[in-house]
Amino acid sequence: MDTPSPLSPRSRRILEQYFAQPCVPGDGKALGFYQIEGYLFSVASAPALVPPSQWLAPLFGDQGPEFDSEAQAEEVVGALLALYNSLIGQVLAEEVSLPEACRLGDDVLAGFAPDHPRCQWCQGFELGHHLCAQAWEERLPEELREDVGEEIDLGLLIGAFFASRERAEALYQAGGEEHAAGFAGLAAGMDRLAPRTLARYAALGRALHQAGCEAREEEARPARSEKIGRNERCVCGSGKKYKKCCGAPAAQ
Repeated sequence: MDTPSPLSPRSRRILEQYFAQPCVPGDGKALGFYQIEGYLFSVASAPALVPPSQWLAPLFGDQGPEFDSEAQAEEVVGALLALYNSLIGQVLAEEVSLPEACRLGDDVLAGFAPDHPRCQWCQGFELGHHLCAQAWEERLPEELREDVGEEIDLGLLIGAFFASRERAEALYQAGGEEHAAGFAGLAAGMDRLAPRTLARYAALGRALHQAGCEAREEEARPARSEKIGRNERCVCGSGKKYKKCCGAPAAQ
């Protein structure tokens, strides 16, 4: 597998300039750059191919995209596709990682700040997962729902943990004595688990996608016809031998 190509500085600059305004998913505004990156990572990890016509619309908010010119539209959409392809490459090469700016140091609680890249990445990741929720549901075989379903839920929990401090604190309160290190200790633990958990989340999505493709290929193969012996009983149920019933030569 080739090493995935990172997003070019020019494409990154185009996206950062166009999506410069700070925002929160759901307020009707376009997403910010790190929200887009988290969102597209989740879409790239989905167990079914999501066409750009489906994942582009949520990036621009309720009002849709506004471009100064056709040239700008081509630049922005082209840069979005380049970012998506770069993330797809990471997933396929099993080289998943958080962006450098999203990694947290000793002050792990800083990751909950609305303007922190980690918070914004997690908001985008959660939005992308919800966009692809039906695909996760449909592609997960019934016999794997208990074990694999728990892993998928864990991926969503850890991937979106820093999206909302209020929700994270509610999770901490629900844990009681389990989180004896305090809320900061829980947050630090979630941060440590993130790289491995996100890699597993992406791997599960690709495995389910591949399994679905193989199943469809198998269904598309023509069924093999089974030849009936001329002395065997006819399949019509008459009790006669096949050669004297449905297999008899047609009368001239």
